[in-house]
Amino acid sequence: MTGKYDIYIYEDGGAFYTRPPVVAVEGGNGKKLKVRNLTGRTITLTFPPGVATPATVTVRAHKKGQVDIDPAADGIYDYSVQVRLTSTIQAPALGNSWPKIIVDP
Repeated sequence: MTGKYDIYIYEDGGAFYTRPPVVAVEGGNGKKLKVRNLTGRTITLTFPPGVATPATVTVRAHKKGQVDIDPAADGIYDYSVQVRLTSTIQAPALGNSWPKIIVDP
């Protein structure tokens, strides 16, 4: 799936997914990771320290968000996507197993 966003979060059959399951982004100064939430729920993405700023970003239903890629990031990292089902219950959005981000400087 190509488009103007790097990561798409969507719902299918009551489960939540990231597309693509492994995303490759260019690192370096001024590089950004763009996210599009296609679900009707709020999502929260969390990246490991040193990958993105802010490390946690919340994107409301049917909205977009972005984070800055850390200029020193280089490698493959797990990240998580939590979907808010109710005010207290969240569920993960999955890639093939867990979503991954590859930062290529």
